[in-house]
Amino acid sequence: MLIDPRVYVAAFHKKYNPYRRKKTTTELIRSAFEEIILFGPTLFCNNNLELSLLKKDEIPFDLYEEKMHNPRTTRVTVMSGDWSLLWIHRGASTLKYANVIYPSYPGVLSLENFRFDEKGNLTNDPHPHGWDDLDWEIYNEMRKVREVSLVKVGENLGYSWKTIGKRLKLLLKQCKIFLSFFPLGYWMYNDILLSFETDYEIGLEKALRKIDRTSYLWKFNNLILLMLHISLQESQKKVLNRFGELQEVGLIRHLGVSIPIRTHSDVD
Repeated sequence: MLIDPRVYVAAFHKKYNPYRRKKTTTELIRSAFEEIILFGPTLFCNNNLELSLLKKDEIPFDLYEEKMHNPRTTRVTVMSGDWSLLWIHRGASTLKYANVIYPSYPGVLSLENFRFDEKGNLTNDPHPHGWDDLDWEIYNEMRKVREVSLVKVGENLGYSWKTIGKRLKLLLKQCKIFLSFFPLGYWMYNDILLSFETDYEIGLEKALRKIDRTSYLWKFNNLILLMLHISLQESQKKVLNRFGELQEVGLIRHLGVSIPIRTHSDVD
């Protein structure tokens, strides 16, 4: 799905043959989505996105509701801790980089012993090049790329499904495909948002691929935002202590910790 987000189950079964019967493969995939072991895939491009972080004395549920209904909003999260609100919206292109890290399974690195040491900055996500109005309409209609049909999108936009399919194939070359993986099921994890600066952005992302579940990573200006998912069997205190140690040895700086309470996304 990371290579071809619209791959059919029959084609997947024929290529990888995880089970003898196609029905078993179909049931496994359906169960993975129902239990939120897999979430997505969704399409992403850096469409002049702005990221704002706010700190309030009280948890700003009223502001969260306001931003949730703002047509420019792509994601908003209300939190407690060092930050009160994360708001990603269409605006001034302050969002430099975004990634939904597809991990290793089984993992080869734990959050409680998380480490990285490769220096270097992540490359900024480019703005899509050469897109016309129809391309943007197709992108907006097909963010949840497996949940909508080419025929339906064609009917909505007044084009044939073949035209939509050809355009989509070209758009995918300039989009990231985000697919989340939570081996225990999403609800078996607690979310925590870390904010910090680091000169080791490349090493950080590589290390995140070595753990056994998805992490969400954003960069705006020089600040990294990292959404971790801590399993119920892990110690949140040990994970936070580990990032405190990374700050002590100079791998990260200006560490902030926030606990998400509610999130709204335009692709949920």
